Amino acid sequence: MIDQEKVGKFIADLRKEKGLTQDDLAEKIFVGREAISKWERGVCIPGQTILLSLSEEFNVSINEILYGERKNNKNSKVVENTSFNWFLLQLKRIKKYIVIAFIFFLACFTIIYFVQDYNSFKILTTYVNGDSFTVNKGLIVRCREKLYFQFGSVINHTDYDITSINLYYGADENKIKLASGSNINDIVVNKNDLEKSTNKSIKDIYNNLYLEINTDELTELYKVNVTVDFRATLFKNEEEKTTTEAHIEPYSNDFNNNKDIRDKFVLIKGEYVYEFNYKDKKYKCILEENTINLKTTKYVLTYRIDDESIKINSSKKNIVFNTKSNMCESDNCEDYMNIINMFVNNVIS
Repeated sequence: MIDQEKVGKFIADLRKEKGLTQDDLAEKIFVGREAISKWERGVCIPGQTILLSLSEEFNVSINEILYGERKNNKNSKVVENTSFNWFLLQLKRIKKYIVIAFIFFLACFTIIYFVQDYNSFKILTTYVNGDSFTVNKGLIVRCREKLYFQFGSVINHTDYDITSINLYYGADENKIKLASGSNINDIVVNKNDLEKSTNKSIKDIYNNLYLEINTDELTELYKVNVTVDFRATLFKNEEEKTTTEAHIEPYSNDFNNNKDIRDKFVLIKGEYVYEFNYKDKKYKCILEENTINLKTTKYVLTYRIDDESIKINSSKKNIVFNTKSNMCESDNCEDYMNIINMFVNNVIS
């Protein structure tokens, strides 16, 4: 390694041998006197260009200056290797700058990549609901070149087995079949090809997707509701996220008036009761003045007829869903849409 104090003392000795002051030497090699002082005190070592000037001024080699002694028979090999040691010292000094430059380059590359690719990646949720079938918690993932469809499971409200499911763009005679099979998961479509074949933008395609569900006895065609862009909601506050995520179309039937709802209930042992079967289970609703209550082992559902709101109290959270505005007024209602849909289609519609 380079001994900076030894180098400094050698430079001072060489200067004194020639009868030069620090100012004299500074003037000869075109540096400030402060630099001469720092070298001789061992604070730092001259750079390569200055080492060459000192070598010429004092008639010694650069290796001898860096070693801090004139070359002789005893130290000749060590002096010859001094330049390499000096190079390692310089490399160590600039190492931190190389690291900083690399980090800066990586940060710039990441920012540029994010800006360029931000709009090329989106994740949207889908929801399909009807009297016969429900398909919830589906996803559409849009990448730069591909669309990935993952619609989830189909909830069958009929007594018939599903024979096939088709995904279409459009619902008229010019509709385009995108996929077909016994399930509707892991569908991959080339985005550019789809835009060319439909002559529509991706946004228009999202708004015109349809699922055809077939059984031996019936065929149902449902519009796919594309609702939430997760990429966008990452940068929204919680209030904005709740409003967006709750905007789900849970059912297709229109409500009857309040009198028709009450007419479903029968007075049994002092209680107005309405019972219905859903997925091989029997549910019992109780009408108390302006409120309908449905209790299960997991939750309590309460519907207020006057303001058309559904409240669900469970061990996990409390949910409020307004059936009139079709909006969730509390936390995210998406996990409870099956319950809400069941109640709406069987009790109040």
